[in-house]
Amino acid sequence: MPYFSSPCTEPEAKIPNFELSEATGSIYPHIALLLLQVIAFNFPNFRGHRIVFGLGIVGLAITSQLNRFTNDLTTANFFALAWPHYLSTLEKLLFSGPQGPEGDLWRLDKPLREALKFRPFGFQKLKWALLLLLNLRGIDWSFQIPESNIPKLGWRYRSHYRFLLAQILELIGTILMADLVAQTTVRIVFTPPTGNIGAINSKCITLRDPDLLWSFLKTLVYGCGPYYFINMQYILCSIVAVGLGLSSPKVRFNTHVLQWDSS
Repeated sequence: MPYFSSPCTEPEAKIPNFELSEATGSIYPHIALLLLQVIAFNFPNFRGHRIVFGLGIVGLAITSQLNRFTNDLTTANFFALAWPHYLSTLEKLLFSGPQGPEGDLWRLDKPLREALKFRPFGFQKLKWALLLLLNLRGIDWSFQIPESNIPKLGWRYRSHYRFLLAQILELIGTILMADLVAQTTVRIVFTPPTGNIGAINSKCITLRDPDLLWSFLKTLVYGCGPYYFINMQYILCSIVAVGLGLSSPKVRFNTHVLQWDSS
């Protein structure tokens, strides 16, 4: 495999980077960012509501990025993937109508503008807010993707248990693919031509290569990593939510296609 010299000096590039900077930040901004989103959806609508909570979320998002509180990759990954949720919350707050998100967002199997009748911070309002935070795709909500854009896969998931079985099998396949992509990345991105696996300093890695084919392959493998790891978490959440009865599959198009309604 051709080796493209990184911007680092040659000796430094071949020394693995096993040292992580000391984690001196705090976890509290990360937790506060999550809680503030729930509070924003529960707090009674008032003049300046979207400005106050919008600025608060943006401020905490910036603060959390400056607070690296752990070097444990599993824990860090959980908080690193919070950005789709707080960006979605910002969108719903900033672009809501005069009645706030409650006037625009409701579950399709519930009464129109259901949240306007809920008591702030009551059980129903908290449940509505949490489901809204988790449902990034809007399935079975007033902001869902038009049904015409959803594939008609009538041969899948003809029962509740088949949905769970299919999701478990898909989870296994996704885990195997994620492991394959991770191992392949180590070998073609972090490994020099000497064959010392993982020996390239992570600060010096590059996806560029004089050979365009290798450059394409490196980019493809590296880009597949987030896809499989993020999809794995979505599938796992769907299994837990449907298995515990917190959510349920949804029949669509009269073809018995069941889809998780809180994905």
